[in-house]
Amino acid sequence: MVDPKKLGMLIGLVSLGALWALRVGEWLEITTGVMRQKSHGRFERSLFRVGLDFLRGIIFDDDLELWEHRFVFRVLTCT
Repeated sequence: MVDPKKLGMLIGLVSLGALWALRVGEWLEITTGVMRQKSHGRFERSLFRVGLDFLRGIIFDDDLELWEHRFVFRVLTCT
C-alpha cells in the first residue's frame, strides 16, 4: 500500500475496531463483572480482549439474543 489516502482509511478503520472492542469490554465489565484478578494483582484478560471475544461470538454465532446485537451497535454510535 503506497496510497496515503487508502493507508489513512485503513488505520482509521483499525482504530475504530479497536475502540469498539474496548468499549464493549468496558460495558461487559460494568454489567457482568467478567474481569478476574490473579493472585499477583493483574487481570486475567484485558478489557480489549474481553470485548473482542464477545464481538467475535456475536459475528460467528447465531444463537445470541437480539438485544446483544443492538447494544453492540449502539456502543459504536455512542448513543
